[in-house]
Amino acid sequence: MTAIKTNGLLKHSIPENLTQRRKDANKKIEAVCAPGQLCQIRDEPCKTWQSTRLVIPLNFAPLRLCVKILVTLWGVFQQAAKYWLVPLSLAIAISGCNKQPTTVTPHELTTGDSCSLDGMTLLDFPGPKAQIHYANGEKDLFCDTTEMFSIYLQPEQQKRVTGIFTQDMGKASWEEPRGNWVDAKQAFYVLGSKRHGAMGPTIASFALQKDAETFAAQYGGQVQRFDQVTMEMVDLSGGVVHDESM
Repeated sequence: MTAIKTNGLLKHSIPENLTQRRKDANKKIEAVCAPGQLCQIRDEPCKTWQSTRLVIPLNFAPLRLCVKILVTLWGVFQQAAKYWLVPLSLAIAISGCNKQPTTVTPHELTTGDSCSLDGMTLLDFPGPKAQIHYANGEKDLFCDTTEMFSIYLQPEQQKRVTGIFTQDMGKASWEEPRGNWVDAKQAFYVLGSKRHGAMGPTIASFALQKDAETFAAQYGGQVQRFDQVTMEMVDLSGGVVHDESM
């Protein structure tokens, strides 16, 4: 480098290769500088945008703009999530709680219906009948209430019950019971009476407690609620329902 004196002022001349050096430097886009320091190539303040993992040269302005937009959007999303995520979760939970369960209705017996346990034709025998409905859409029909209890009370019963029905013998004919289905869990039962059903001694079912007590006074037996009936009482090989001396 040489010095030139002009109008009494001393100026430095520009090296011949300086212009070419700067042109070459502009082509190099991978310069890595520390913020605030001079660029090692351009001999000017560093203009390289840096992050902890990524170095983006100034020449990549469109890419840098995209990154900034994404970072901004992520921040906006995080702030918005604080306000709508919880209400949205609550709304979903409430909608699930408010979902109305499917109403299960009793099946009206026809001449082709048979007992799920023994295959006996249901309408051919006297006494109250029963039925259990399951969550998978299947159902079991019983020619005798004792059979219904023996299945429902089994410890290994794994199917989810959605409905269980028996007939109100306060209204239905004992010899030919038709219709008059009631929720079995709300009914009253007489165990140990002298009246027989399809399988011999049976459990008479009633919608009203007074009807059950009237029946027990006439035919013997004890009045029980649904949840008072135990597996020992409905043992098909023997037990309370077969004891006619009660």
